[in-house]
Amino acid sequence: MDEQPTDASLDLLLVARYALLISLTHLIPIPLLDMWIADQLRARLARLQLAPYDVKLSGREARLLGGATAGGCLGLIWGLLVWPIKRALRFLLWFLLIKAMVDTFSDVVARAVMVDEALAAGLLPGDVIRARAAIQRASRGVSTKPFERAVGLIFRTTRREMWRWLGVARSRMRQEARKEQQHDPASPTEGDPLNASLEAVVQTLARAIWVPEVHEKLRAALRREIAALPDAPAPETANPTPPDAPERTA
Repeated sequence: MDEQPTDASLDLLLVARYALLISLTHLIPIPLLDMWIADQLRARLARLQLAPYDVKLSGREARLLGGATAGGCLGLIWGLLVWPIKRALRFLLWFLLIKAMVDTFSDVVARAVMVDEALAAGLLPGDVIRARAAIQRASRGVSTKPFERAVGLIFRTTRREMWRWLGVARSRMRQEARKEQQHDPASPTEGDPLNASLEAVVQTLARAIWVPEVHEKLRAALRREIAALPDAPAPETANPTPPDAPERTA
């Protein structure tokens, strides 16, 4: 059996599972539905990450922390206007679509790593807007190219296979989006494996994103941002590792 990667309290299989689902929304051929499902899935992952700490987020807080991109009515109108152009270019130039999927996957993973660090440092639970801003600033200075290249190789499959992935994942996407729309409380035991064939892809992706130096750079960048806050949480206020997660080692 292949040894699974580990990043302290962060479940890389869970992160890879949701990052794959979110990336596959780029293939949804319905205007705005792709953005809406992606935002709900991002929110759901954030909710799941905070569930072991018994933190309950509002829908808006979960979307903010998850990095949702839709920006209210104006954002929806703009998305509707540019969607045909964006979609035509991506489907005519398949490599642009794959690049967008890889970029999305990378963003989801980097954000999940830093949400985990924000919890460990005591920035969360707390002001979600402040935490999101710190994560945004920290992410600008860290390159995730090492695992972007690895993920890109995995995504560089045939169009037929990519559409098959979407077909397998579609019902799970709808299920997770409905849960988030209804603000269903997340349980730490959620995030079950996908269909067996797609879960094999998830396991490969989880190994691809386990690049310790990138993870540590992301965590260190966020720690610097937290330390620079005027009322930075003291080390003694940091959250303990959830009981069902392994202790972090230095």
